[in-house]
Amino acid sequence: MKKAIVIAIILIVIGAAIFAAAILSSGNNFASLSGAKGEERTYSLEESFGRIEIAVDTSDVSLTRSEDDKCHVSCLETNRIKHDVEVREGVLYIGVTDERKWYEKIGVLSADLSVAVALPSEKYDALKITADTGDISISDALSFGTIDVIVSTGDVRSGAGVDGLLKIKTSTGDISLKKQKVGQGDLSASTGNISIDGMDCAGVLSITVSTGNALLKEVNCRALVTTGSTGKLELKEVVGSEKIAIERGTGDVRFDACDAAVIQVKTSTGDVIGTLKSPKIFFTDTSTGDVSVPKSLEGGECTISTSTGDIRIQVLGE
Repeated sequence: MKKAIVIAIILIVIGAAIFAAAILSSGNNFASLSGAKGEERTYSLEESFGRIEIAVDTSDVSLTRSEDDKCHVSCLETNRIKHDVEVREGVLYIGVTDERKWYEKIGVLSADLSVAVALPSEKYDALKITADTGDISISDALSFGTIDVIVSTGDVRSGAGVDGLLKIKTSTGDISLKKQKVGQGDLSASTGNISIDGMDCAGVLSITVSTGNALLKEVNCRALVTTGSTGKLELKEVVGSEKIAIERGTGDVRFDACDAAVIQVKTSTGDVIGTLKSPKIFFTDTSTGDVSVPKSLEGGECTISTSTGDIRIQVLGE
């Protein structure tokens, strides 16, 4: 045991000596150690492409429509963290080359890194973005065949149209979508929130959260399927032509002028309250919660099950 302690102390001393030498070599300039000297590089691309793939770490990424119908990629980077931009076989690739030493990655990077992509066309076949802490912004002036975005703590904002699947996955980052037309949607967040303000979804819209909240406003879809743990779910003017299926743990569910041919809600301790647009035949089940729903023999089926949560639903106009 004593030998192991001595070896550990020696390793700590050696590490401290190396770190001190690095600091002295930089003239006590910690910004230099992190490679934090900011600089901007701009690429103007002549090659045509139909797909876009972007893989970054801490860089913010924005995609907009070009004003001169040419492709421009502006990268804010440091002297040791640079972006790679090239077109290969009809695909625009944007990545990162990190030339920092291990000790230069200690601490917080003081410089902001970003990638701003100005695209010459309105429509592209596919967009794929992977990022760590960077925020993602996609302009509503663009549209894609598919969009696939995966981030960790970064936020995602988009208004772009999607013919096929819109897939966005975050951990602690928020997802904010506004006035979109999509073929189908698959949105998931852990502790992050999901917000949709205006969406026409031709197929199934799937939303998964853990402790995050979800707010959907003015959404039309074939079906809404959403699951969550402790997060709250608020639906305002959400209509599913076939069904709305909701499952929550302790999170509340609130309807505001919503409707679907079939509505299914299952919660544990969460309340289910609000208003629906058309009459329903209600089937309710709760252990200790209170129940208040209209009595009707017409309309689609509405099944609501809770444990300790209350159930209070009204039909507009009644």
